[in-house]
Amino acid sequence: MLICQVSPWLFYGNYANTAKQDAYQTVNLRLGYEGERYDIVLWCKNLFDEEYLTYVASSGSSYSVGVDGMPQMFGLTVTYRF
Repeated sequence: MLICQVSPWLFYGNYANTAKQDAYQTVNLRLGYEGERYDIVLWCKNLFDEEYLTYVASSGSSYSVGVDGMPQMFGLTVTYRF
């Protein structure tokens, strides 16, 4: 299990400190079997579906704009070695 923490504090997207993103954490999980000829791995990114911005900036005087972080994703990876 991997816990990613951007910062324990919030961050600002401009010099006036009006566009801000609170601190956040995402949890990624990977569980699987690794064999001699093949691997099977179940994985999840952003396990608890944390909503966050990866970029934030002010857009005028009354609001801020940002880029959403990655949503919750599940997957299966199968690897076969010849």
